[in-house]
Amino acid sequence: METNNQDQKNHPVWDVYNLLRTSRLNIKYYSHKLNSLKRFNFLLEIMLAIGAPSSAIASFYYWNTTHGAIIWNWILGFTALIALIKPFLKLSDKIGAYEKTVQGYRILEHQIDKIKTHLSHSGW
Repeated sequence: METNNQDQKNHPVWDVYNLLRTSRLNIKYYSHKLNSLKRFNFLLEIMLAIGAPSSAIASFYYWNTTHGAIIWNWILGFTALIALIKPFLKLSDKIGAYEKTVQGYRILEHQIDKIKTHLSHSGW
């Protein structure tokens, strides 16, 4: 009886289940990283849009006051720094790579799930 139980624990079918679990975890992991990177990119785009001199925000009366002018200068300096650094971050390349990675793991998950379904129909 012990040998039969040990054979079931070492059966290759468990490799399929482990691979399915790993692919699902990788989908969650890379999807989270992808969404975080997209949010970060969106935040940078919003900051660039706000700091653009032709922005409607630039015409607010508050920016013509002493304190407003100081804050607006900081915003413009920060926006210029973002505009300078953003191309070197290559966020669109990273986003594309994560999208391909997630897509690959989704395809793998689907294929392994089909194998799992076949195995469960055959009694495993």
